[in-house]
Amino acid sequence: MERGIVVLAAALGMSMGMSVASYAASWEHDSKGWWYITDDYKYPVAQWRNIDGNWYYFNSKGYTLTGWQWIDGKSYFFNDGSNKSFPYSAMLKSTKSPDGYDLNADGAWVQNGVVMTKSGEAGLSVAQGISGENSGERADLFLKLNEYRKSKGLPQMVVSNELMAAAQKRAMEAAASFSHTRPDGQSFYTVNDITNNYVGLSEILTMDNSASTDMKINSFKNSPKHNELMLQSEGFIENLPASTIYAGVGYYYSNGYYYVAMIFGHQK
Repeated sequence: MERGIVVLAAALGMSMGMSVASYAASWEHDSKGWWYITDDYKYPVAQWRNIDGNWYYFNSKGYTLTGWQWIDGKSYFFNDGSNKSFPYSAMLKSTKSPDGYDLNADGAWVQNGVVMTKSGEAGLSVAQGISGENSGERADLFLKLNEYRKSKGLPQMVVSNELMAAAQKRAMEAAASFSHTRPDGQSFYTVNDITNNYVGLSEILTMDNSASTDMKINSFKNSPKHNELMLQSEGFIENLPASTIYAGVGYYYSNGYYYVAMIFGHQK
């Protein structure tokens, strides 16, 4: 009897062992997107995962992300099918995004080798709207300007493409003559004929030997006049009706120094 029980138990154990299914890891998809089934029949959720040498990020429902995404304060681009060198939804790295932005070896968006960190997608949308060089740094400075204003209970300034172009030119001119007077002897507000469309114009400048955008904002904060212009309210300019304040930011590097110009104004 005891022997019979032992034999039965062994046979049952063998039967149970043979019934356990094994799974091979695989990609699956439906109308909502792609997800990954691991070899233990689970799927990653809200996490990074390296699969066959490529990095992917899975959202809270387990689907891979595509396009531009902000994760832990950094911006990454996950293949939306436009880059044939990477699998679909894989993180792009050591290349450019389809819209021309540099991505480092870790996949993070960089400008001149500096990782761009911003709060929310606003930073990327600002940068994408800026033409010319150093768009990342200029967007970062603009966002930090508005974050500072928000901390003081002031409304945000609005990006002006015209003032952005003018401020970039002024940053470049500052490398030749660090003054609110332009190299040709004219006042700053004559740049690019911005007085055709803007009134109540003001400008702030700074220069240093660091690429840090935080250092430049702090430099402005620590100067009473510059700080006053950054925190100007809608009624700041005398005899000018309260209106939205527009801003442009320039950022330029030359001979070991970084130059920043900010121009503020009201549309006519």
